[in-house]
Amino acid sequence: MGKKRVRLIHWKETEILERVEKLRKAGFETEGGPVDPGGLKKLRDNLPAAIVIDLSRLPSHGREVALALRSSKGARHVPLVFVDGEPVAATCPKCQSVVAPGSKFCGNCGVAMGATVCPKCQSPLPPNSKFCGSCGEKTG
Repeated sequence: MGKKRVRLIHWKETEILERVEKLRKAGFETEGGPVDPGGLKKLRDNLPAAIVIDLSRLPSHGREVALALRSSKGARHVPLVFVDGEPVAATCPKCQSVVAPGSKFCGNCGVAMGATVCPKCQSPLPPNSKFCGSCGEKTG
């Protein structure tokens, strides 16, 4: 079986060769560069085994490319791998504290991240709750 073909998307020409070489040393057949609207169509017409999107430069462009690929039915099965860039901090739904990326609980108030809270008393709510179990406020 041959090498898996991956496409590296990166926007700084002077850095592309170094990153492509790292992927090649890891055993992948690799091509790389920025993607414009015409290049996006070409990419969709000749899909690789995976697409690596480097977020160290122009992360908003990387996000837009990912959204465009996911909106294309034929490209949805191709894995998207995001590398580099800054992790995004989350905000606690109860106390609004900044929480480190990947945290399961808020370090300030202890609420589970991803939980919803009552708009009136800020108590955590179970999924699909119609009323708050603490104050009775209608939530759904």
